[in-house]
Amino acid sequence: MTYVIYLDIVLLGNLVMNYAILWVVAKITKFDTNWWRLLLGAAVGSIYALSIFIPQLQGMLMSVYKLGLSILMVVTVFAPLSWRRFFIGLGWFYIASFSTGGIVIGTMYFVQSSGYHLPLGQRACLSVLIQNYFWSGIMAALLIILLVGYWGVLIGHKKVYQQKIKMPLVIKMDEQQVKVEALLDTGNSLSDLLTGLPVVVVEYSILQALLPECIQQFCKKNEEPDYEQLAQIAPGSYWMSRVCLVPYRSLGKKSGMMLGFKPDGLEIHFQKRIVNTTKVIIAIYAGNLAADNEYGALLHPQLTTSNK
Repeated sequence: MTYVIYLDIVLLGNLVMNYAILWVVAKITKFDTNWWRLLLGAAVGSIYALSIFIPQLQGMLMSVYKLGLSILMVVTVFAPLSWRRFFIGLGWFYIASFSTGGIVIGTMYFVQSSGYHLPLGQRACLSVLIQNYFWSGIMAALLIILLVGYWGVLIGHKKVYQQKIKMPLVIKMDEQQVKVEALLDTGNSLSDLLTGLPVVVVEYSILQALLPECIQQFCKKNEEPDYEQLAQIAPGSYWMSRVCLVPYRSLGKKSGMMLGFKPDGLEIHFQKRIVNTTKVIIAIYAGNLAADNEYGALLHPQLTTSNK
């Protein structure tokens, strides 16, 4: 009996799965990357998968080559990395890969068990499973990966940061900077509507030294901003491209808006290391966040793992 496996299908299937695996690693670790680096890393892995079916390349199935490929994929997608972050990324890559492979093979066998039309001797043949049920396994694995990527990571972050954690922040703007003690707020899911950037809520009294006079005057009115007012806050100034509105919800109030801006940089002192990022929005809060002035900012948990 001769079995036919189309290498283009195997190549495409591996490309999709490798991309999904690397994507979920990025979600879990919060390492910075982008779609084209994910695609490049996935392509490296999918090309290697062809060695299973090409006799001349069978030697590349040795464990040392597989380890080298894993390292190459992680470095391609996430470099530059410290040694600690590299091993974290590599570990999650293997966890995601083994889990995904199990889902694909398990789904193919599960679907095949109802395929009575196959001769008994062929039902355990992996080549037949790939030929007939490959995409069923791929789709099942993608569905579970999406669930892990979007919901599993959120649950994981909440469990890690149960305790009350405070840390100093340095907010930089126009060659000036202010320092503030921030509370790591696991319930803070605020993000900018247009860019999706995470939001740090900071008291106005702390930010005042960084703000131009026009924005200071607006904040002193203690009015909730709207889009019409936003266009009039800093006309003709480069601040116009920096400011935005941040929607929020609070106890006793269905919804509201805070004025926000994109700083030149944010420096976070977290667990004996310094995290620097420019991918953040600072929301200006008119009141006091803590009754005892114990902290003056609420930090988005995603930012503790940023590296840009």
